[in-house]
Amino acid sequence: MQEQNSYICKIATLEEIEKRWIEEANKHKENAHYWEAKEEYKEEARKGTRITYIGLLDGEIICDITAVIKKEGIKKEAGDIEEIVTQNRAYLCGIRTNKEQEKKGFFSRLFHFVEEDLRKRGFQELSLSVDQEETRNMEIYKHLGFTNYIGTEVKHGEDKNYIFHYLYKN
Repeated sequence: MQEQNSYICKIATLEEIEKRWIEEANKHKENAHYWEAKEEYKEEARKGTRITYIGLLDGEIICDITAVIKKEGIKKEAGDIEEIVTQNRAYLCGIRTNKEQEKKGFFSRLFHFVEEDLRKRGFQELSLSVDQEETRNMEIYKHLGFTNYIGTEVKHGEDKNYIFHYLYKN
């Protein structure tokens, strides 16, 4: 656990995972995916295929990152791209920061906490995916060192197609 003022980075408990996903599902009531994802993330945490990390500010979860650490934990995230999780590479997903806490450095602190923890667990590389239209996120990830290209995938949504680029950092 890492604490700085009233901000703490830690590995989430199952209860904290549940709480965070309920918050997200309530923000997106029209999208059943969030309710399904809540159960999936909890189940994969129980199995030990994923680790969810959270940033707490004054006891409130303000940002989170989930690391898929075993191929069995990928499920829907990656489609056909095999290289995103390997023995030495963890895949980061479920990356979120509450809007009102953006641009304050909280995500960066959580990211560095996650990176350090995963390196201690033997992961030498990290991968993630980013929607091609999320140019701000692409710049953030590039700044954090995600400059190596793995592949691109097109996902067909109800209203449009999404193009995801898979990147990794050593």
